[in-house]
Amino acid sequence: MEPETIGERIRACRRFRGMTLQELADLSGLSKGFLSMVENGRRTLDRRSHLDAVANALQVSLSEITGKPYLGTPRMRAVAQAAVPALRLTLMDCSLEDPPDVPSRPLPVVAEEVRKAERLQDRCDYVALGRPVCELLPELHVMAANGPREERAEALRLLIQASHFAQGLLTYLGYEDLAWVAAERAREAAKALAEPGWAGMTEFLRCQALMWAKGRSQALSTAVRAADRLTPHLDDEAAAESYGMLHLTAALASAALSQGDAARDHLAEAARIADRTGERGSGLLGLGFGPTNVGMWRVSVELELGDPERAVEAAHAVSPERLPLPRRQAMYYADVGRALAKLPGKQREAVQALRTAERLAPQRVHASPIVRDTVAMMLNRARAQAGGRDLRGLAYRMGIPH
Repeated sequence: MEPETIGERIRACRRFRGMTLQELADLSGLSKGFLSMVENGRRTLDRRSHLDAVANALQVSLSEITGKPYLGTPRMRAVAQAAVPALRLTLMDCSLEDPPDVPSRPLPVVAEEVRKAERLQDRCDYVALGRPVCELLPELHVMAANGPREERAEALRLLIQASHFAQGLLTYLGYEDLAWVAAERAREAAKALAEPGWAGMTEFLRCQALMWAKGRSQALSTAVRAADRLTPHLDDEAAAESYGMLHLTAALASAALSQGDAARDHLAEAARIADRTGERGSGLLGLGFGPTNVGMWRVSVELELGDPERAVEAAHAVSPERLPLPRRQAMYYADVGRALAKLPGKQREAVQALRTAERLAPQRVHASPIVRDTVAMMLNRARAQAGGRDLRGLAYRMGIPH
């Protein structure tokens, strides 16, 4: 039987290595008691620093202990995964220096297709997103390289957006290496565009790819350098937005490196810029930089620093309805649910938060190994009381034995 949880996968990898629990504790820097509870499903291993430490100690990739994303029914998983070979070939075949030999439609038509794909991305509809992204990337490379000169700048912006869609899809399907290639394609387009705000956003995408691939130190240094390059351009709203997102990334990367003071300094700088820009709606790449989003990132950072009480306290200061982006709201509620699940007497509230996240973006929530592990842990705790109906329903929809 395949291991279902992160703890079960850690136990399987540890035994395969012929390693005792004490040896794993010594190599990872985590306590034997904590690791024992993780393996037995009584604690979650959801901090990036802890996941990295265990993966490095076991000499395995992160996906070996987190597992591949789960996307509902076998048919849904098959449809989503079917896009990967085509995306891989597209990313290998497309470049601005040597664009593919494919026909392109008028720019307004393609722009509307990008907007449709953006709506799919914002709902985290990975099953439906693969096909349009595969069609858009070659076409936009052709338009950006060979289209009418007056249309090339807009084609480059659309290409950055489509590359962002590809990166997100590949990341959540578990293909971090291909997600990095997609981020590089976005960076190439931004270099040709030569607009500071868009250049900063593509550096943000590269940082995100690095974070998912255990490159926390590289993500931090990349974010800081990119933010510094934007400093002379902060009068431009797009550049200011990118600058703020880079500091949010630096905050999370610092937290993953257990640098709490630095993480909060980066949050403070992002908040300073957000107070100046105000709420900007979806903004560049649909990331929604502004005071509300900074508050949401603060929850994530406190959770990564291992302080669920402060994470919940930070959540109380956030009004998620002020940022009407389902994807971002879902991630916020998932973080709140994870934080509440770590606190005594808060399981009911944790389940409510996770169900809200699921309602907003079911595929995103179901695909998260950390959320799945949180649900499995709560289910183990609740079995003595036969569990709650809402919790069992959530576990059923996530494919977790209950």
